[in-house]
Amino acid sequence: MTTSVAVWRNIGVMRGIGIVLVALNHASMGAFGVLRETPQVAGLSAIQVVVEVLAKSLTPVCLPLFLCASGFFTWRFSSTWTLAAGNARRILQRYLLWSIPGFVVVVGLENHPLDWNDTLSTFVGGGPWPTYWFLILLVQLSLLAPLLARLVAAAPGLALGLALLLQVVAVGVASLAASGNPVLPSHLVILHLHFFIAGMLLSARGTAVVAWVAAHRPVAGVVVAVLGVASCAESVWLGGVFGDGSPASFVYAGERVSLQLLAIAMVLFIAALPSSTAAWHKALEWVGLRSLAVLLMMDPAVRLTTAALWHVDQLVFGVVRQDAVPPDWMMNVALVPVLFVVAIGVPTMTFHLIETRLGKGVRAFLFA
Repeated sequence: MTTSVAVWRNIGVMRGIGIVLVALNHASMGAFGVLRETPQVAGLSAIQVVVEVLAKSLTPVCLPLFLCASGFFTWRFSSTWTLAAGNARRILQRYLLWSIPGFVVVVGLENHPLDWNDTLSTFVGGGPWPTYWFLILLVQLSLLAPLLARLVAAAPGLALGLALLLQVVAVGVASLAASGNPVLPSHLVILHLHFFIAGMLLSARGTAVVAWVAAHRPVAGVVVAVLGVASCAESVWLGGVFGDGSPASFVYAGERVSLQLLAIAMVLFIAALPSSTAAWHKALEWVGLRSLAVLLMMDPAVRLTTAALWHVDQLVFGVVRQDAVPPDWMMNVALVPVLFVVAIGVPTMTFHLIETRLGKGVRAFLFA
């Protein structure tokens, strides 16, 4: 079956929504890290709890959206061994290129001597910044892509069954980790194959399914909304069972049952969006095309901005206070949108300036 131009553009939008949610996720982690790690803060206010639950309960859907979009495009462009190896090599090269200065920045920010054993372990396990583990996952997926593409082409029903089975495995592993019994590292490819395979199936065989969802778009929208509420409710419940008792203490796990269902509903709903030339549609496509740059620069930009804001009053105005205590104005949920703008704005503007001032060759070297 052929895939319509509208669906192709919608997958680009899906990738854009994914990177926006990644940025919001990491902005909320940065902001609430300040609130939770500050000694004089006894607890979060009601509005802070609501914002944290909403942000952290819903943003982990970014990973399934990204994986599905990656599978969709991989089916078309990287399903042979030669293309897959080239794709894996390019990703690994950027991981190396950006990780080395990343470790230098981390050591400088944390103000401690470089521990080579710890650095090597971190490098193999996910790099200096939280988002970099996804690059390791993409390398694994790229190398498996030709096998998965053959399975999807020869036996799509079996591929769908495998995806569903792996989804059950991922939920089970996450449940064990939540109860204090982690059995597999989170970046292991088997825990994330299901949405990648789903993306391949959507690219190869998804035309009829997308058409059916498009015919029932209002119902699909209601399903997405209901599952969004369910995701928040489940994360609050899990916070009471497995967390420290606070509503948002266990909300990052992307393998929660309700979040997995929400991801499936969102993938189909986004793929079935009507063809549009609206500004928001173009903006999400534009951001999605720069998603690797955002992944590479987001965390250092947020971390450096947080450090600068933490100490700006001391450096500029000579305010005297303990280094462990941030300025009062930083202990506010308004820090979430500030860090979100930094997480999206700094990488995309840097990408644009490099491309326009230094040329596409330099841009390709840095961001592939």
